[in-house]
Amino acid sequence: MFKNINSYLIFGSISIIIIILLFNKMFAIAFVILGVGALIWFLSEFLLKDKQKRINSLNDELLSLKADKSKMEKEIEDYSKRKLNISGVNTILELGLFEVNTNFKRTINKQFKVKDKNVQFIGVLNVDFIAKYGVDFRKIMYKIIIRS
Repeated sequence: MFKNINSYLIFGSISIIIIILLFNKMFAIAFVILGVGALIWFLSEFLLKDKQKRINSLNDELLSLKADKSKMEKEIEDYSKRKLNISGVNTILELGLFEVNTNFKRTINKQFKVKDKNVQFIGVLNVDFIAKYGVDFRKIMYKIIIRS
């Protein structure tokens, strides 16, 4: 953005100098300054335009990388704050022979009174559960018999 403003300022100042020289009837100097100014302007447009595009693309990439970095830092902070509740760990000593994913549905249709109003409740109870069939070693009792 500022590069364009600078080029317009340079182009405008060269144009003013050329107009002043033309009014003073110094045509040769005016054309030399016009040629040098045009040469400088064309060189800056062709040589610096690609560099400016590259700088703009790298700035955009840098902004996206900074955004990614801040997201990752926040994620690391969230992970570092997580703690494991050790009191919620239970030992499992079971031998599951098989398990069945099953469910049952029960429809409920009840009528009752609430503050002198008859209310009818209609609903469906849907329960999904996993039934495990096997042996729980914590419940097994054994007895050692010593025979002599």
